[in-house]
Amino acid sequence: MLKGLSDEEAAALLHEASGALDLIEEIIATERIECHYERTGRIVAAAVPAHYTAQKRTLHRLNHLADAQATMLPREMQREEIASDAYCGGMIVNRTGKLHPALYLHGLLAAAEKAGVSLHSGAGAEAIEGSRGHFELRTTRGRVRAREVVIATNGHTGALTPALRRRVIPVASYLIATEPLPEDVAASLLPKGRTLTDSRRVLRFARMSPDGRRMLFGGRARFTPQAPEVAAPVLHGFMSEVFPQLQGYRITHAWFGNVAFTFDFLPHAGVRDGLHYCLGCNGSGISMMTMLGRNVANRILGAESAGAFERPSFPTRPLYRGDPILFLPFVGGAYKLRDWLDRIRTR
Repeated sequence: MLKGLSDEEAAALLHEASGALDLIEEIIATERIECHYERTGRIVAAAVPAHYTAQKRTLHRLNHLADAQATMLPREMQREEIASDAYCGGMIVNRTGKLHPALYLHGLLAAAEKAGVSLHSGAGAEAIEGSRGHFELRTTRGRVRAREVVIATNGHTGALTPALRRRVIPVASYLIATEPLPEDVAASLLPKGRTLTDSRRVLRFARMSPDGRRMLFGGRARFTPQAPEVAAPVLHGFMSEVFPQLQGYRITHAWFGNVAFTFDFLPHAGVRDGLHYCLGCNGSGISMMTMLGRNVANRILGAESAGAFERPSFPTRPLYRGDPILFLPFVGGAYKLRDWLDRIRTR
């Protein structure tokens, strides 16, 4: 993410991103949003020894620039954090948390209504006409006039804003939930209540449900949208590799949604063609969109910029028009090959 950036640029981005956690906690506390929020920390597990070595090299920078409060987790201590031998140690990032995304969203909607915002669901935007200060939007429920328009579509950016669509890559992210597990099994999997991600290019991630009884496991079962019935068995296989003790337990829920990646792996905010935008969160949408949304609001109210993530360049690629269906399978295949080669080199 920070490759090719100067120390000054990296410091500004990391400092601003770090503030997203404080902002979320402030909103949750101020608006009294019940969304099972906990600051329990996250384990970034190393898939191979070389990834652990790379993590060690970034530790000081993360702590110095982002106050990540991170420590290394050697392989011999891994069982204290994860009931698995699938990894080669990893990094513990203490300054991070977890919440229930849908409940957080409902809390934000309630806070907006309380502040006098008029909310209209089921109003798909069909056209944006006019210019800044004098926009008119045609929707499925009629026309709306607006002085300012914000595009915050992230993984679902469509043809309505073709210039922005060319700059984000929608990638499907899949999740499954197990049936309720025996109490002793559930308590042993992530005994300190942390979330888990790993260092694979074909990412896997896990956490326990808020009641501590189900394993929620996600990852890139496919890079393009597939029915949950197709993706669930693939994720069950991934989960069983990490936690073999869960192989015999049933999956009761499966779902997916798009996340948005960018070509420079950075979120972006700013103004284009008179439209404010914030998108391209690269899988960290809850924290980044909360922070970017605040920054865009400040810009509308008169701030000079939308913060460090309003950058002079928002790259795309020649011939890319926003539909990744032709190249995502090749990208997914290349990522799988590189993960496989990493494992082969360590044998």
